[in-house]
Amino acid sequence: MSATRHLTLSSKAITQEINGEMVILDMGSEEYFSLNEVGCKLWRLLESNSDLSVAVASLLEQYDVDSKQLSGDVESVVTELKRVGLLSELPATT
Repeated sequence: MSATRHLTLSSKAITQEINGEMVILDMGSEEYFSLNEVGCKLWRLLESNSDLSVAVASLLEQYDVDSKQLSGDVESVVTELKRVGLLSELPATT
């Protein structure tokens, strides 16, 4: 994840944190999803800054985890959230 990637959260998502985890209701599809503690923190970080590398760097500061492991886990979450339409990637600017 070396290139800057900017992500945007769906405006149709309603979120609620419960015991450090997050429940997301997609008002478009009327489906709900859940994120664990790290996924919840990732979502909150992306709310305040769309740069994925900034979010990953912040998570690395908070958790004692290998950077490759965390990057892979984050990429899996991002891929799934994009697949279900809760997250989209903004086009790269030159």
